[in-house]
Amino acid sequence: MQGARSTLIMFVVFLGLASYVYFVELERSPASDIPPNEQLFDVEAESIGAITISADGNEISLSKTDDGEWKLTAPVQARADTTEVSSMTTRLASIEINRVVSDELVDLEPFGLSAPTIQVFFRTVDSSIEDRLLIGKMTPTGTDRYAKLETSDRIIMVASGLDSTFRKTSFDLRDKTILDIEALDVDRLEVEVNGSTIAFDKIDGDWRMVDPWDVRADYSTVQGLVGRLSNGQMRSVVSENPLNDGDEDVDPLDAYGLSDPAATATVRTGSATATLRIGNQAPDGTRYAKDASRSLLFTIAESISVDIEREAREYRDKNLFAFRPFNARRIEVARPDIITAFEKAETENVDDDEAKDTWRRIEPSTANIERTDMDDLLAKLSNLRAESFIDARSKLGLDDSNVLATVTVQYEDLVAADDATLLEERVSLWRTDDNTYAVHGDESGAAIVNTQSVDEALEIAQAQEP
Repeated sequence: MQGARSTLIMFVVFLGLASYVYFVELERSPASDIPPNEQLFDVEAESIGAITISADGNEISLSKTDDGEWKLTAPVQARADTTEVSSMTTRLASIEINRVVSDELVDLEPFGLSAPTIQVFFRTVDSSIEDRLLIGKMTPTGTDRYAKLETSDRIIMVASGLDSTFRKTSFDLRDKTILDIEALDVDRLEVEVNGSTIAFDKIDGDWRMVDPWDVRADYSTVQGLVGRLSNGQMRSVVSENPLNDGDEDVDPLDAYGLSDPAATATVRTGSATATLRIGNQAPDGTRYAKDASRSLLFTIAESISVDIEREAREYRDKNLFAFRPFNARRIEVARPDIITAFEKAETENVDDDEAKDTWRRIEPSTANIERTDMDDLLAKLSNLRAESFIDARSKLGLDDSNVLATVTVQYEDLVAADDATLLEERVSLWRTDDNTYAVHGDESGAAIVNTQSVDEALEIAQAQEP
């Protein structure tokens, strides 16, 4: 009985504690809640329409245009860096008061506010709000800065990081894009280096070299250069208008190697074109450059110049074949003494993967082919790549009389709306002086390919002969 009574008492106590927690403690605000700091401004970042920053004796002004774009209006006229300015307006609109030092007007000198290190004036788009933030000395703890609004006597403490937010140069805040283009809209690229031109056209979404040869181009290499031109950033501004600098009888661009540039890159988007001219190397290792449509003279990274100054052969597509194993439909391997052809079997049961991947030899006689053998042949052929290129195969005596093998592939056009559309490509292979060469279609020159890789592919095809 004693044990049962103790258990009953403990149960009653437990119910009492549970009721207290549920009805009292859960309704009470947590003791650890800290009220949020007061916002300095009651304004949204998107509503800010003008900013002027004064720091270190310099003044920078920015304003928002009617279409919502920011522009730099002083000390120079230029487009603004949207990301930088948006970051600044967001920080300005979200400034919190960490502490109020004084609500009354006092001597500003001890706080560094009689001669503020930074002043930030802003105005909303509709001019309904405007004010000036004065930022002074660092507090003794180093975590905050003293500040005040021009329209208020109150001295407050704000985050010390505001110093780096607003201590910007005009170069920091200007748009540093070297060419005003959208990479995906470019449909032609011309590169001229030391008088030699390399040109590319985008055809059906793919790049093709059209000068000095009509050959396939490596998409990633060409599009990568277009991307560098689109996303490349100035490293510095040398002159807003070099044509106004120096002696009128001397071409001011000549000193920078830009009156007759060693390299130019011209991109076309529809009917519009943009040209980047590249000149001499600057003392800091960058290159002088100029957008032909602007007076501005600036520097760019040396790596952009290196990309532009590639030799033509470096832009060529190194893949011998465009097909992939999954979209091949017919393969013909023609050697001097025999032609062997394979074709993927047609099947009405599109859900049967085994049936869809069935291949048959159709020449010189018909026979079923082991799927693993065909998978191996498709993989080895589609993976053949050029190690390098030669400009003219005639110097090596490569012609139709001494071809090692010609491989012709028909494959599905994955871009076409009609699934039945087939594309065809032909690659001719030669061997001379222990080197193996290949040519895609009628392209100029020849690719130097790995002899062992070619032999392995041809040996698989030969093993399937009758």
